[in-house]
Amino acid sequence: GFAGMSFVLIKKEGRDKDRIIICAVTVAAILLRTFYVLYTGAEQRQHDVGEFDTYLENNYHAEYIEYLLENHRLLDEDVRLHWQFYPPPLHHIISALFFGVYRSLSPSMAHNWDALQALSLLWSLITMAASRRIIAMAGFSSKGEILAYLIAAMHPQLIVFSGALNNDPLSVMFSLLAVYFILKWYEDKKNHHLYLSSVMLGLGMMAKLSAGLAAVPVAYLMVRNLIRSDRRIRCFLNYAGYVMICAPLGLWYQIRSYVLWKVPLNYLEIGRAHV
Repeated sequence: GFAGMSFVLIKKEGRDKDRIIICAVTVAAILLRTFYVLYTGAEQRQHDVGEFDTYLENNYHAEYIEYLLENHRLLDEDVRLHWQFYPPPLHHIISALFFGVYRSLSPSMAHNWDALQALSLLWSLITMAASRRIIAMAGFSSKGEILAYLIAAMHPQLIVFSGALNNDPLSVMFSLLAVYFILKWYEDKKNHHLYLSSVMLGLGMMAKLSAGLAAVPVAYLMVRNLIRSDRRIRCFLNYAGYVMICAPLGLWYQIRSYVLWKVPLNYLEIGRAHV
């Protein structure tokens, strides 16, 4: 499968030297991520994941996934008492659904939690594809584009994310997709790209609230477009639509926690320190 995919990539790029180099970087980066996942287990080099099949008082991402998998509902307790249960649950919901299907298809592998890394690897590859698209739109020289893509494709943290089972890989993927679609909108002014950016940003915040940092470049391009536009009322209406899509997606869980337990909207737990 890997050999076939590599062949398709190479054929698609044609004979241009720079495109072939980009393709070679892509193939190497995919290979590196794939082998990293193959020799990294579900409890190796993880961050705040904890242990699967182990009760640690519902405090880690692993228990978050298992709780949703077994109970099919969110934890109905103050999230401040359960460490990693305070972030939004998109990553954990997707992981629980995926693993539920996986173990129903292969009951003998019902405790093979390494299977969840198939999702992390997918998010990592989509992140790499989005970074390539963004770099291609930046207007670099050929050498500059190759260097920028090489850094993005081979960045150590992004390689680690290909096997990470916390919510970082998914939030980073949606953040970059939000930036990519807003850049597309800024180029072609097609509103569906604007609203796709809104959905991506909202989903990123539903995976991890810090994905909202992508709103900085998004807002910059919106303001820049507003200043240059001669149809400002329409701009305001489009921007209002952006917020109406993004805000409910990205903030519903924080609002739920505030309504139920008065958890501040910007609540952050570092270790056992509440911020």
